[in-house]
Amino acid sequence: MKEIIDASDFLEKRIRIYDAELNVLDLSHINHDIDLLIKFIRERKKELSLSKKFVPWDFYNKYNAEKYINKGYLDINDNVSFLYVRDALKCFGYTGGHYQRAIWKIKGTEKSLWFPKLYENKDWNNSLSDDLKKIEMRKTDNSSIGLIGKHEWIVFAHYKDFLGQIVYKFLGEFHSSKDLSTEFNHVFLRTEILIDLKEYQTI
Repeated sequence: MKEIIDASDFLEKRIRIYDAELNVLDLSHINHDIDLLIKFIRERKKELSLSKKFVPWDFYNKYNAEKYINKGYLDINDNVSFLYVRDALKCFGYTGGHYQRAIWKIKGTEKSLWFPKLYENKDWNNSLSDDLKKIEMRKTDNSSIGLIGKHEWIVFAHYKDFLGQIVYKFLGEFHSSKDLSTEFNHVFLRTEILIDLKEYQTI
């Protein structure tokens, strides 16, 4: 439910079946509420259509890289996700097949795409802050990672959504923070929430 609300930016509406004492409401009352909800949906759709903000649900294009390449940008407010690493790479000029590594350098730039698991796993215990602005990288055994280097990463987190689907979710651009990092904990701060793809299509 939360995933759908996040993706659509719509409001949650419920039709009550029981009253305060948990007695089933009269069918005519329920039907009346259904009619009101249908009216609300129609008015909401009309309002969004007039403001050109209505986007029909399209499962097959939701994860399609061409959709974002044609738009010319990635924006975290659009809840961008891809089913495969290669689909994210295509937005930056990649033309190959499946790609399994966690990092891919964008040719001709200082930037790379990073596909981290932001939860504890066998080797790493990475985390994302609640405000989505900071990623912390540490080893599961808390051993040394070494001194942090200069990194500019466009991040697509390995993520299981609320529908159980594994996707790579766009989180924005993050840069390494030398001031906040230690030998055991590397910190990356978000610098951009929108990426202009047009500059990467000619690389």
